[in-house]
Amino acid sequence: MSKALIVESANNLKKALPLMMKYSVPTTPNNYALWYHYVAEKNLALKESMDKLLSSSDTCSPIQSESLYREHVSFPVENETLGISLNP
Repeated sequence: MSKALIVESANNLKKALPLMMKYSVPTTPNNYALWYHYVAEKNLALKESMDKLLSSSDTCSPIQSESLYREHVSFPVENETLGISLNP
């Protein structure tokens, strides 16, 4: 693992955890993955969805978290791993 990746992941951790606490999100593995990807700002669709949610609410409910995780983190990774393209 490169030094740059270690630094980047540590920075994302330092951004994600305070936001999770601010929005009352339990630090489960799926929630952490969601917020890690959000603060990394590499998935623009996720960033837009999260920004919209957070601008209108003081919390991120378990249902909202799970929905965002499945839509933007879990399914894309699973599809990539399986070689499935949603855009033929």
